[in-house]
Amino acid sequence: MPIQFKISTILSAFRSFGLLTMGLLLANLLLGGFYIWHVNAAQTAGYTLRELEEQNEDSLAELSRLNIEVAKLESIDSVSTRIQMLGLTKVSNVVYLSSRGSEVAMK
Repeated sequence: MPIQFKISTILSAFRSFGLLTMGLLLANLLLGGFYIWHVNAAQTAGYTLRELEEQNEDSLAELSRLNIEVAKLESIDSVSTRIQMLGLTKVSNVVYLSSRGSEVAMK
């Protein structure tokens, strides 16, 4: 009988609280649950933001490295070296075409 006594004591205690107290308790539990959910969602967004910032920093470092590599490859020394490796020669006699007399092609 001790279990029945405890249950009846608990039930009578709940009845004595009243409707307002139970409503406030339920509202408090709901707000507490919402707060916990909101904090977890904000924390998850923070982790995602941190990962994206790290990816951005890595991308910027890679971009900087690639810009340096492009500058090296576009330098006169690099171009001259590649010209010699490919066996190309300098043009000595350049002839430019003029637009005089080619009116048919221009039309």
